[in-house]
Amino acid sequence: MVLTSTSSAHTDKQVQKTNDYSSVSKCSTAAAGYVTDEFMEHFVAKKARRTPLINRGYYVREKSIQTILLDFLAEASRSSINGECSNVPRPMVNIVVLGAGYDTLFFRLHSSQRDTMDQLDLRYIEIDFEDVVRNKLSNIQSKDKMLSLLKGFSEPRISQNPPCVINSSAKGKYLLVGMDLRENADFTALCTELNIDRFVPTFILSEVVLTYLEDNHVLRILSACSETFPSSVSLNYEQIQPNDPFGVIMMKHFTKQGTPLMNVPKYVSADSHQRRFNSTGWTSSVALSVSEFWHRFITVEERKRVDTLEPFDEHEEFVEKCRHYVIALAANGSFSQTFLRKYQSIQNPVKASVSSIATTVMSGYFPLYGHASAVVNLPAPDGTVLRAVIIIGGICATGEPKALTNESTSGICDSVEVGLETAAVWLPTSVLDGSLKLKLTFGRCGSLSENLACFVWLQVLWYIIVS
Repeated sequence: MVLTSTSSAHTDKQVQKTNDYSSVSKCSTAAAGYVTDEFMEHFVAKKARRTPLINRGYYVREKSIQTILLDFLAEASRSSINGECSNVPRPMVNIVVLGAGYDTLFFRLHSSQRDTMDQLDLRYIEIDFEDVVRNKLSNIQSKDKMLSLLKGFSEPRISQNPPCVINSSAKGKYLLVGMDLRENADFTALCTELNIDRFVPTFILSEVVLTYLEDNHVLRILSACSETFPSSVSLNYEQIQPNDPFGVIMMKHFTKQGTPLMNVPKYVSADSHQRRFNSTGWTSSVALSVSEFWHRFITVEERKRVDTLEPFDEHEEFVEKCRHYVIALAANGSFSQTFLRKYQSIQNPVKASVSSIATTVMSGYFPLYGHASAVVNLPAPDGTVLRAVIIIGGICATGEPKALTNESTSGICDSVEVGLETAAVWLPTSVLDGSLKLKLTFGRCGSLSENLACFVWLQVLWYIIVS
């Protein structure tokens, strides 16, 4: 959010403004009921109601980060002394947030996850520009609700190695560090200065931060984190996929507002983020799109709750937005052995050969003229391979506009009316991008989209078997 990619003071200020925008958006998300955050409003000078699409985007962003962090804390507790006995120390854990801005995660954890926090001996370190840290500290000190969780602050102190300004809560549990990581990323020296044990389980979070930095800075920061914390998990949340139509618009948007995404053109996919982590000394890594996280790790019940919060009809746009963000995870030490397995992506691309006949007449089950079709071999649950034709959208041969849906559980797709004025229709991405096993890429002959990516359940098959 608030770390930058050039030495320009103007660009620095522009990137810091993204922190203000994010704070307003997070406040809007909380006000609409997506998340519980009673603290963010204290960092927002003028509230604004964001669109439902933006609210959902920030919801899934906060939900994914907190889900993985709580998973990490549970794993750290299991691998340490559980602290149930009064004479046994609580497990020590560090959380390091790079470019934290005005994020309120520390306060939200202590408010909504109090039992978990009480079981841990936590050190929470936020690093950002000195100006941002000074403003955040001032807001915290003027609000009893936040100050009560910290028992006050000691006087700020200046460090020369590394150069930074340190603000510590009374018991040293919460530390705000004013520091430019482009100039110095000596985390080992910082841990010494902060009296932090760098060998205990450590969670490192960078939430839309590294994307504003030039690649040489990012590689140095990731390497320094890996070297400093031998038992750790690092989570990087940022944009990907800059070259498709949605991505091109996304890149132009950030460039226009003076905050170009410096790393996205080089790290365009989830796989490339894994490779970057691997190249900087991390033992293991995984990466998945936010779209995949939404469908795999946010329950159906929770998604239904979100649907009730405000009117929403931008499902395709939401899926596209989620596809253009990545959750990249890396781990060292014992966390590299089991922790990341849960988050391993299961979206393995399978190239489908596009049918030479763009409009295929289907007889029997559906007298349908398909808007796009492809022949593909799909593995069935019993291990056999099924030869199939995938039909996306289409017009019924009777002249009544139809689209294929997944309502049937028998393996045969149903059809549903979509409106008499529709000349060529397609199955909405929001439906196709449901719970997933295989990723199929189809050529399109219509003007609706150049390409359509869909995800297919193996149990509820989106095809008509070809004999």
